[in-house]
Amino acid sequence: MGGDRDQAQALLADLRRTMRVRSVYRGRVDLAVEVPLPDAACRRRLLELYGRGLTLRVSAMDNLIERTEGVSPAFIRELLRKAALLAVGPGDEIVVEDGHLTQAIRELVADDGGVTRRLLGWSGS
Repeated sequence: MGGDRDQAQALLADLRRTMRVRSVYRGRVDLAVEVPLPDAACRRRLLELYGRGLTLRVSAMDNLIERTEGVSPAFIRELLRKAALLAVGPGDEIVVEDGHLTQAIRELVADDGGVTRRLLGWSGS
């Protein structure tokens, strides 16, 4: 044994700069790349991406985009997953509407969801 093939490789994913692992500061990480949080256009594309297979009937898409300012892509994905669960009905089609998204946000950022808020990047109201 020996050489580069025996070295363990790790990918550190950090959604928020404040949660970085101390080893980053001790020089144990070869490369650190910061990926900024998605802007409004990117959040819109993420909603489209993660909404595939769902029927999104959102009357105030611009409002939703604004409400999700400062969130990570993981939050948007979880938001749509939770909204889809709330929208499941008797038919085959899953229709996600404004109320489902509002309820999903409430559940994701509930008072007991502090860890979820920090991990998924919610800072809104």
